[in-house]
Order: sequence, then structure tokens, then C-alpha cells
Amino acid sequence: MSNPVGAGVGDPNWANWPMAGPWLVQHVWDHYRFSGDRDFLKTRGFALMRGCAKFCAAWLVRDPRSGHLTTAPSISPENLFLIATGKSAAISAGCTMDLALIRELFKNCIAAMAVIGDVDGLTARLAGLLKQLEPYRTGQYGQLQEWATDFAEQDPGHRHISHLYPLYPGDAIDPVRTPALARAARASIARREAHGGASTGWSRAWATAVWARLGDGAQAGRSLSAFIANSVAANLLDTHPAKPRPVFQIDGNLGITAAIAEMLLQSRETEIALLPAVPPQWTSGRVVGLRARGGHEVAIAWSDGHVDATVIAGDTRLSVRLPSGFEPLKVVQRGAIVRFEQDAQSITFETVKGRRYDVASRRTAPGAASSTPRESDAT
Repeated sequence: MSNPVGAGVGDPNWANWPMAGPWLVQHVWDHYRFSGDRDFLKTRGFALMRGCAKFCAAWLVRDPRSGHLTTAPSISPENLFLIATGKSAAISAGCTMDLALIRELFKNCIAAMAVIGDVDGLTARLAGLLKQLEPYRTGQYGQLQEWATDFAEQDPGHRHISHLYPLYPGDAIDPVRTPALARAARASIARREAHGGASTGWSRAWATAVWARLGDGAQAGRSLSAFIANSVAANLLDTHPAKPRPVFQIDGNLGITAAIAEMLLQSRETEIALLPAVPPQWTSGRVVGLRARGGHEVAIAWSDGHVDATVIAGDTRLSVRLPSGFEPLKVVQRGAIVRFEQDAQSITFETVKGRRYDVASRRTAPGAASSTPRESDAT
């Protein structure tokens, strides 16, 4: 909701949220990222993104204390903080979720214009604004701060984890590219849960997805088990604690399936990660029909000693990150061995859109060094 509230009806900490637009147009960009549909992006999608970016650019103000661009008024749905007098408050300036959404939107618009062409010099304008945005900060507990000031939370175990948006469902933070921020995000979710957080179905689903993005299969598995044990009815529909009786909320069911997908596969346009957060007890399994950014379709089968994947390729060169402790055996397309490059846990190879590539790997023998295939191994 973005309409003003008042006259005793509605509470600003949940009802008046100017960032609904950036949240919604992220789905527009994701549609392009997963489909590669340039026509959609050019004729329909980018107009929505551009309009939202213009609003956000106009919404930004200069913080006189830091000199950075920020948002004000700003609300972190739906948590409250404590001011010096001990009184609770909802509205401040520069909540982390605001900045994450705007930062993501501007970057997405720049990426979109790299595909369809610049519009009215918007690329340069948004790039300039990005450099001036308030940075993410780490607080006294090593956590990613929820507010620009390291306020004390009224409820340290609040069910919302709005400030973790840049980790999930955003992708600005991850353990590989931004390890320090990932550690701060981990401290945040651990602190939330230590104080009773993720107490509702949809909140537990979000926490599960966060643990998956952090690459922690054990914690993701624990969180998934907690969802099944505490947040579903006998028919597996998600329940939300309410009075006089629990109510059904679809957010939990859709959220937990999204989290399971993140445990099995994570992706960027030219990269996919196989089994990035599989719980230790999932020693074998099979999944088909997963979609990856870049327009790829992925199936994975694994056992204790092997991880094999089939990729129907999108229109891009592709890097495949294997689970820790596995090394590539071969990549095959129509019975022919495909040459690949190897770097740490990833293999990279050229693809042709619509063709099927079979990737085989095996667990690395104890003490063995991973090797790069020789030229004579590939055709």
C-alpha cells in the first residue's frame, strides 16, 4: 500500500510504504532475466521500470549529516526502533530496504538500457545517483543495519527481515562477491532467530531462502523442517497464527517452494550454481524443470559420489558452479565432448541457445587436486 494513512485508521509502519513500486517492478526485470524476451522489455517492461526510477530519483534527498542521498520519510516494514527516551518509532531516514530497492532498480534500469538502448541520457543520470546513495552499514552486533542509524529494535525477533532484501530476493549481497556484507546478513538472521524470529509461515519461508542464499545447507534444512513442523496444516497449506484460529496464507507456500528452489539452484545471467545449499541429509535426489536466469532450464540428479546436470541453454556462454568437493568429468552435447575452462569450483563453456548440455561431475578423492582438461580431451 502506498496511500497516506491517518485519522486513526492504518499505521504508517505497515500501511504507508512509498517503495511498493520498486518492489513490484523487480518482477518486470526478473521476467526478462528468466525469459530473455527483449520485445517484452522494450515494448512493455522498461516503461514501467523507467517511470519507477524517475519517481525514486525525485524521492531521494540529501542527508545533511552524511552528505549521501537517502530517503525520508522512511519505514522498515514492519519493525519499530527505540529512540533515546525509550519510546518506539517507525519513521526515520534511509532504511536499508529503501536503499536496497532503489539501488537495485537503478542498476536494473542501466542493465535494461544496455539491451534496448539508452533513453534520454538516463544511464548516466542513474549511474551518478548510484554513487551518491547511502551505503550499507554494519551495526554493534555485526549485523546488517536495518536503519541508517544503529537503533535498538523494539522487537529483536521481529518476523520481518526487510533489511535482508539485498540478499534475498535481491542479489546485491552474496558470500562470493560481497563476503563482508554476507557475514553481516548472516549475523542479522541469526540474531532474529535467536530472539524468536521467523515465527510465521511466510517469515520462516523468507528465512529459509536467506539461509539458502548464504550457502548454508544445514541451516536451510533446519529452517525448512521448522516450516513443515510449525507452519502448515495437515493438508500442507500454510497457516498464520491469528485469533480466534489460524488462517491460511499463500505467501508461506509460495515462499517455501521458492526457498527450496534456491537450495537446489541459484543463478545469474551467465552463471548457475548446482546444489548450493542442500542439507547434509539430502544425500541423493533428482529435480527437473528448474528455470535459471539467462533463459536456461536445468535438471539435476545427485548421489553421494556424483552430481550430474542437464542444461537446455539460453543465449549465453555459461559457467556452472559445482558443489564444494566435486570436480568436473565432462560436458557432452549430442554425444560430443565440449571443451570447458575450469576455475576453482566453476566450469565455463560456450553454448548455443536451445541445445542440451550434459554436465557430469564426481566427488574429489581425498587429497586429490582438481585438474583442468587437456586440449586432447576436448573437441
